[in-house]
Amino acid sequence: MRARIHFLGKALMLVSSVAMLWLYTPDQAYGRPHEQACTVANVAGAYGALGSGTFLPGNFVGVPPGPFATIGRLELDGHGGFFITSQTASFNGTIVRNITGSGTYAVNADCTGQIAVGSDTADMVFVDSRKEFYATDTTSGLVTTFVFKRITRQE
Repeated sequence: MRARIHFLGKALMLVSSVAMLWLYTPDQAYGRPHEQACTVANVAGAYGALGSGTFLPGNFVGVPPGPFATIGRLELDGHGGFFITSQTASFNGTIVRNITGSGTYAVNADCTGQIAVGSDTADMVFVDSRKEFYATDTTSGLVTTFVFKRITRQE
C-alpha cells in the first residue's frame, strides 16, 4: 500500500511537471517580442545610468586597476551618436565628478546593439518597450555592467 501511494505521488508530480512545461510558453520564458523593431531613432532620448565593475591590471584603456562605480546622464541623439552630459565615477575610491564625453551607438531590429566611447566598447540590449537598456563591456580588461533607464524620449 505504501509503495502504491509513493508511486502515485511520483506519477502526479511527473504529470504536473509536464503540464507546467506545456503551459509555460516560450513567450513567458523569453519575453514577448518587441511590439516594434528597435532603431537608432526610436531609442533616442535621455537616460539615467548606473554602472559598476572592476578594471583589471593591464586593461586596454589604460585606467588604474580596481573597483569602479558610476552614475550619470546620457543622451542618445537618434542618429547613432550619444553624449554623456553629466557623470560621477569612483575609480578604486578616487571620485571624479562632472565627466562629459561622446560616442557612437548602433541598434539592431531585435533591440540588441553596441555602444562605444573611443576604443571602449560594450554590447547592449533594450528591454521593457525601450524604456531601459543594459550593457556589458567588451573591452579587454574591463569587467563592467550598466543599467540605463529612460528619462525622456526624443520628439
